[in-house]
Amino acid sequence: MGLLPSDSIIIPVPLSQSRQVERGFNQAELLADNLPFEILRSVAIKVKDTPQQARTHSKNERIDHMRDAFLIKNPSAILGRTILLVDDVATTGATLCELAKTLKNAGSGLVYAAVLAHG
Repeated sequence: MGLLPSDSIIIPVPLSQSRQVERGFNQAELLADNLPFEILRSVAIKVKDTPQQARTHSKNERIDHMRDAFLIKNPSAILGRTILLVDDVATTGATLCELAKTLKNAGSGLVYAAVLAHG
């Protein structure tokens, strides 16, 4: 990960509380555990229970579902920091874009994303 500053932080894309309970784990967190940066698991939370994006067909529908879906609980933890978002799958990028926008609005520095698959 030589392209990112060594003090970058990882934020795994959070699941809604109900989805986390249903699955029992967050696959983005499992992926993030294998990367060489500090992981902040509870700074970003998903406050909107959205339909599974993989089952939504229209890009506009996906964007609408994700609007205002995230909240930053501790903005001082991300202030000016370079962030790497980690997720398992990106299709249209609606989730990553909405979370990046929320982080930027809360004062983060640059926001990058890494995903395992594009579907």
